[in-house]
Amino acid sequence: MKNLTGKSSKMYKNEEAGLSIVESQGKDDEVIEDNHRDVYSTDPMNIYLREMGSLDLLSYEEEIKLAQKLEEGEARIQRAVLRLALGLNTVNRLREGLERGNMRIGSVLNGISDSDEKELEVVRTSFLECIEEANSLNQQRVDLFRELREKVGNSEEEKLWQEIRSIGLRIVELFQPYRISSKKLLSTAKAVEEFNEKVRKVRVKAERESLLAVTYLFS
Repeated sequence: MKNLTGKSSKMYKNEEAGLSIVESQGKDDEVIEDNHRDVYSTDPMNIYLREMGSLDLLSYEEEIKLAQKLEEGEARIQRAVLRLALGLNTVNRLREGLERGNMRIGSVLNGISDSDEKELEVVRTSFLECIEEANSLNQQRVDLFRELREKVGNSEEEKLWQEIRSIGLRIVELFQPYRISSKKLLSTAKAVEEFNEKVRKVRVKAERESLLAVTYLFS
C-alpha cells in the first residue's frame, strides 16, 4: 500500500526504525559525554590544574622573594635545631650515612651541584670535619652541664649557663656555610616542639598546684 508521497508503509516503518536507532545513539552519546564531563570535573588532578590555571603567575621578582623567604625559614630551623644536643644527634646520623656510603652529600646539603665529583668530595670532607668540631664543642657543653648540677643556686650558676649558651651559638656558626636539608632536620624540630609543649604543660600544672597550695594555707 502506498501513501500520497508514493512510499509504501513498509518503507515508512524502515525509516522510522532507522530514525529511532539514530535518536537512541544520540542519547547514548549525550550520556557518555555527560559522564565524561562529570569524571573530568571531579578528577583531583583536573581540579588542581584548573585551580592552578586560575592563579596569576609570579613575576621574576616575586619568585626571587619567595625563594629568599624559603631559605630564611630553612636557616631558622637549622639554627634552632643545631643549638641543641638533640640536633647534633641528627647531624651525627647524617655523618654515619655519609661515611658508610648510604647517603650522598647532595642529598644531605642543599644548593650544591652533583655534576662535579671532585667538588662534592671537597664539600663532603669539609662537612664531616665540621661535625667533628661540633662534637668536640658539645663535649665541652656536656662537661659544663655536669658542673652546673653541682652548683645550682650557686653564684657561678648564671656564668655556667652563659658558657653553655655560647657553645650552642658557636656550633650554629660552624654550620652556617652549609644548608642542611630541612627534611633531615624537621623530625628533630618537631620532637623539640613536642618536648617544649610537654614542659609547658608540666610548668602550668605545677604553677596551678602551687597556687592552690598557697590559697589553702591562707584560707
